[in-house]
Amino acid sequence: MAEKLREHYPDGHLLVELHGATKPVAPEQALQTVIRAFEREASLPDDLGQLQALYNQVLAGKRVLILADDAKDAAQVRPLLPPPGCALLVTTRNCFHLPGMRPFDLDTLDAPDAEKLLREVCERIGEHAGRLAKLCGYLPLALRVSAGVLANSSRSVEGYLEQLEAERLKHLRDPDSPDDPQASVEASLRLSYEALEPAAQAALCQLSVFVTSFDRDAALAVVEVEGDREELLDRLLRRSLLEWDAASERYNLHDLVAGVRCGTVGRCGRRMAAVYAALWEGCRPSEATLPQRRGSNAGGSTDSSTRSASTSTRVGRGRWPTLASGMPTPF
Repeated sequence: MAEKLREHYPDGHLLVELHGATKPVAPEQALQTVIRAFEREASLPDDLGQLQALYNQVLAGKRVLILADDAKDAAQVRPLLPPPGCALLVTTRNCFHLPGMRPFDLDTLDAPDAEKLLREVCERIGEHAGRLAKLCGYLPLALRVSAGVLANSSRSVEGYLEQLEAERLKHLRDPDSPDDPQASVEASLRLSYEALEPAAQAALCQLSVFVTSFDRDAALAVVEVEGDREELLDRLLRRSLLEWDAASERYNLHDLVAGVRCGTVGRCGRRMAAVYAALWEGCRPSEATLPQRRGSNAGGSTDSSTRSASTSTRVGRGRWPTLASGMPTPF
């Protein structure tokens, strides 16, 4: 978007790194960065109010485009709101609102665009682009990382695809920068996950048992944490870790987000099976309604963490198949 707007702002194009997901930059420092782009030798104060006055003064009468990348919250960005004639673009993992803000959700790419991006970065992906894009969940970061790995590797495309099918997050990262959020899907997602309080982390992990979209009642039946569970769902939405479709009134959890999980999934898988059984019987979910996998003991732990399409252990798609058949609104 910044590239499309550049020509409309001839007086300057500035990038301000806010590092909201790691070590947030103070608003005072962000303001000083912009002011010094125009007044390199200026002696700047540390007071926020004085800096805002200087910020508006140096931008007044100009057409400048400012890109504030990786904002933490509204408090960090609000002092950067520019005077008329200038524009401020903000990228963030979190949802918030400011006066005059027009939000845009950067969704996954559609299949043709995803495949085009892969081939542009690594031409030899060729006919495998469709399969690779699907394994990347059409997520822009995953697409760029995977294509970059192949562009700088001698491994075969087929071999890399097999590795992704076995362990996606492990191989969706630059081997030279495995902990860099810009070069690792897992590292990027971990930043958002670790910024959550423990209850929200647990809720996200528990929701990862769902292999497709799910409604609010199903989510509340599976999530088992202390506190207001509906508020936790809203918090995950604001952190862009959970998606909500207002038309269908259903949530969705991206496969790659679901890969960042904790050790509570097995128990939640059994709770979700109880939801299936309760709906099937036309009653409310109950802890007593816990269908058992054939051949397993009643107290045994079942690992429900695998979401790969190649496995037969997906909850509701092979483990308890009779409970899923004929459901009017499948999870």
